[in-house]
Amino acid sequence: MANDISSLDQIKQQIQQLVGQNKSNQQKIKALEAENKGYLSLLEKCRTENAELQHKYETLQIAAAAVRLSDKDVAKAKARVTSIIKEIDNCIAQLSQ
Repeated sequence: MANDISSLDQIKQQIQQLVGQNKSNQQKIKALEAENKGYLSLLEKCRTENAELQHKYETLQIAAAAVRLSDKDVAKAKARVTSIIKEIDNCIAQLSQ
């Protein structure tokens, strides 16, 4: 009989520990979901910015063809836009991890 009561007490303690762990895990899940929501928002912002920059780059290419900028000016502009696009791609890659 004493063993049965002792066993029940142990089971009760284990259940209480599991309930406590469950509450802790639920709080962690909520925190991670909130963090994930923030990252998804940032990712969407980066994607939008990337699309805008790509559009500007295409516009710049058309303008360069129409204005006939010097090759040096066009190369600088392309290098700058390419650099910006790479920064955004890196940002998106980091958020995807």
